[in-house]
Amino acid sequence: MSSTREELTQLIKKARQLVVEAIVRAEYPALQKALKDADTMLHWSLWQLGEVEDLNPRYPSKAEGGSST
Repeated sequence: MSSTREELTQLIKKARQLVVEAIVRAEYPALQKALKDADTMLHWSLWQLGEVEDLNPRYPSKAEGGSST
């Protein structure tokens, strides 16, 4: 994998982490759905780059602190 490809992969993974945090903080179901759709698209982007990640991550609840890491 080239350096540029590795950087892109890491950038997409960071984006997924931010999206998951936003899902936890979002109070409106429609917004949560839109963010989950964004996470799915980021997953497929990683898949296109040859990365294998769980398609159905367990999103943390607000009670868990909302952090995905």
